[in-house]
Amino acid sequence: MLDANPATSDLLGRDYADLLDASVFELLGDEDAEFGLAVPFEDGDSAEVTVECEDGDRVVLDLSVADIMHEGETAYLLTGRNVTDRVDREEELARQNERLDRFTSIVSHDLRNPLSVAHANAHLVADGRTEYIDDVLDGLGDMNQLIDDLLTLARNGEILREREPVSLATVARDAWDSVDREGDVTLELDGDTVLEGDPDRIEQALVNLFVNAITHGRGDETDALTVTVGTTEDGFYVADDGVGIPPESADKVFEHGHTTAEQGTGYGLSIVSEIVGAHGWAISLADTETGTRFEIRT
Repeated sequence: MLDANPATSDLLGRDYADLLDASVFELLGDEDAEFGLAVPFEDGDSAEVTVECEDGDRVVLDLSVADIMHEGETAYLLTGRNVTDRVDREEELARQNERLDRFTSIVSHDLRNPLSVAHANAHLVADGRTEYIDDVLDGLGDMNQLIDDLLTLARNGEILREREPVSLATVARDAWDSVDREGDVTLELDGDTVLEGDPDRIEQALVNLFVNAITHGRGDETDALTVTVGTTEDGFYVADDGVGIPPESADKVFEHGHTTAEQGTGYGLSIVSEIVGAHGWAISLADTETGTRFEIRT
């Protein structure tokens, strides 16, 4: 780097002297710099490159390269325009379009089935077959739950509220208290940590994980079940000592609409995955000999 203007120093968060000691390959990354400098540019051509600033932030530059003469030798003049906001908007729009497509597909497919069942049973009731009333009510209940889950999925694509410190143990207790529990099910806490996130969304994710454990973790409703929430080196986990997840379903648990329960909508763990992803975290299903364990890396 032979020279740089003050705006470059401010953008990258580096002192002017440090810039002069750095190579373009170091500033832009080997792949981007090689593309930008090795491929001849026509006048007016440009390319978008992603630059990591000193503070770790990502900046996208619309970078153009021009040949100039410097002290009798050929040099390159790099002119960059910060287009990070535009790229972020485009990426968010793409995510919104993806959510809309998914939402439309789910509504047209998954909502139609319980609606058809309820409609058919309602005709039987109208013909005097009153024993089908419960089936109608069950179908309407399934639709109501599915609509709630779909709305949750849609809203989870929105920007999170301002993050705040959240005690894992406290939010786990709150989530447990809001879960409809029948039979011998208990919650155990294995340590505590402070999370930086949206407390309402974190609680919602835990509720869904608890419901999943209670619904799928017991071979029979009379079986005892313990759900444990604890800390790890890079986050936390939610585990149960139940029957575990069938191997054939292990790679599908976060897919929209996947369920192994007759009364499930298949969106509980999808919602968990959406909430975790919105925080910039990652969730995985751990390989355990017994029960089920979800690990969240924060």
